[in-house]
Amino acid sequence: MKNILTSKFVIHRLNNTFDRYEMKLTRQVDPLLKEWCDMLLFCNYKTYVVSTESNTKKAQGGKRVMYTYHHPCWDAKNRFNLSEELNMGFSSIKHLFSSVEPKKGLKTQENTAKPTSNSKSRPLVEKVRSLLKNANISEESFKKLVDAKGHYKVDVPLEEYSDDFLSRWVLTNFKKIMLENKVLSWDDEIVDLNDEYKLLPEGDYFFKVISFERAMYPGGAKLPACPKAIVTFAIYDGFKVATRVHQDFLLCESVAWKISQFFRAIEEKKSGERIQMK
Repeated sequence: MKNILTSKFVIHRLNNTFDRYEMKLTRQVDPLLKEWCDMLLFCNYKTYVVSTESNTKKAQGGKRVMYTYHHPCWDAKNRFNLSEELNMGFSSIKHLFSSVEPKKGLKTQENTAKPTSNSKSRPLVEKVRSLLKNANISEESFKKLVDAKGHYKVDVPLEEYSDDFLSRWVLTNFKKIMLENKVLSWDDEIVDLNDEYKLLPEGDYFFKVISFERAMYPGGAKLPACPKAIVTFAIYDGFKVATRVHQDFLLCESVAWKISQFFRAIEEKKSGERIQMK
């Protein structure tokens, strides 16, 4: 938990000023902490506004809540697909810390995975295997995806995956894993999987980068394997977040123009100018 300060924030284009909550940290430490952490929660007291018989508004009751996404008035984020608003209390995020063990077997240059003594009877391993079987995903395909994401080498047995990784990455993102691994046949029915996207009217919008993640692109028919940046944007409609956009930027020469256009959009680069990514 951290103490916060309030500061005045001005949007000159809208000629508007409002208070913004900020962590009581130096300008050097603040962005480093926000990038490092998996969760940054903003806690506040939510007051309900009701209409009286005389058609006037008044505050009545409320509750303590935790916000998990960025807002113009505060910073917040999470990497676990949590709801935008949670009840105040550990019970709302307890599932993220269940069966957490020290990470073992992560793909590094210094060490390799070592099996745990109770690997044959671990319930999380059996649960993941059951999910893979029900989704008709082979264990080998799943391991290749894990290797491509940079977590474990493809030859590491599933029993050597840590409980922390299984609970906080595999189970949390299993829907995405299922979509990336599912192969359709000619007899399968195709449904629209893009119904979660929101089409905004044409116009200019304020946006902010709310998360950045380094990953690896496994390679395909047109592009080789290369590093990639996964960037999440918050698109604002006034002071309200209208939608969030996820964009992959591949560090490959043939598509480097996308990165160049992004830096030009945020006025960090001019046309024809070279820029070094740090």
